[in-house]
Amino acid sequence: PSPMDWHFNTIKHAAGFDDGVKVLNPGKKNWKTVGQDLPTTPVPILEIARDQRILFAGTHGLGVWYLNLD
Repeated sequence: PSPMDWHFNTIKHAAGFDDGVKVLNPGKKNWKTVGQDLPTTPVPILEIARDQRILFAGTHGLGVWYLNLD
């Protein structure tokens, strides 16, 4: 897996979209794309390893990527 270059602070919602992973910050109305290194591809699976504070993003055909939540 390759790390996504982004730092989580107060994210409340994360979702996989047809063009990558996006987050919605508290009080905001627009989703923001995260993970500079993540390819622009559908992300049908997101999983969080809470004890390790890692978000895993399963892409369609391009493997699994991860994002450290610290």
